[in-house]
Amino acid sequence: MEAKYNNNPIETKCDEIVNSYNMFDCDYVLMDFDEFMEMSSYFDKQDDMSKETFREWFDENTCSDWRKMDRNGKCCYPTNKEWDKYWNDNFEGLWELPYHKKVIQHTIEAGCSNRMESVRYSNFSCEWIKRTREMMSHSPKSACN
Repeated sequence: MEAKYNNNPIETKCDEIVNSYNMFDCDYVLMDFDEFMEMSSYFDKQDDMSKETFREWFDENTCSDWRKMDRNGKCCYPTNKEWDKYWNDNFEGLWELPYHKKVIQHTIEAGCSNRMESVRYSNFSCEWIKRTREMMSHSPKSACN
């Protein structure tokens, strides 16, 4: 199973739009297999995180660049008075994504560590995991069929 994962990366293109956000050009494995399996497991679980709980986590765990980026990751250089505008808008964009909030939290952490702090990156990462799960669930057809 791990070999299938590593040898069949999902390909996405930046002109493809999912959930109102452009994807990124990607033709490689986005995360290691164990990380993928952990994130993938959430797709099978009920997502019962409240907006309030997600907000508390967001406020306590996100890096400050979420205050400087628009939803698509464009740096906006806001004044101190505008920081909350971007912070709140990014939170709302993340909350609206149709993925398990634990997976979104993981993508936020990954984005903060690789300078990809945006709703667009979280959306892309979640969609990449979703598509990779779908690819992994299909067994190859035998040449004899």
